Amino acid sequence: MNLSQIMTRKVVTVSPNAPAAQAVAELRVSGLHVLPVVDASGKLLGLALERDLLEAAFDDEHSKLPPGLLAQYTLAELPIEALMRPPRITLSPEATLENAARAMLEHRVYGLPIVNTSGVLEGVVTVQDVLGGMLLEHSGTVPA
Repeated sequence: MNLSQIMTRKVVTVSPNAPAAQAVAELRVSGLHVLPVVDASGKLLGLALERDLLEAAFDDEHSKLPPGLLAQYTLAELPIEALMRPPRITLSPEATLENAARAMLEHRVYGLPIVNTSGVLEGVVTVQDVLGGMLLEHSGTVPA
């Protein structure tokens, strides 16, 4: 089974020039912990992590932002590209469940962006998706 069969295709994303406050709002509404940052063509540029947003909002001393950057902006104005990180790993829609499981273990992540050969985000796969896919593959059914 490949990832195109199990990935979530409707992904909540944010543009690189969106204010960090918008990313915070998207995370609150969606219940996610990571937002993919994409350009106008859908190309994956990076990931906005909940913990980085929290650090930027509440812990300037330990923030990974360059010193003084927060002094120039409020969280409502700070572009998310200042906080985004490059993804540790991406996989293609043709990658297998085993590829995804190995990548998640090796990189210690709970979800993976799925991109095509042009780098356009096509979906995401989570640990839950991989486990459900493995159950389906081996037993023919996925528990509700």
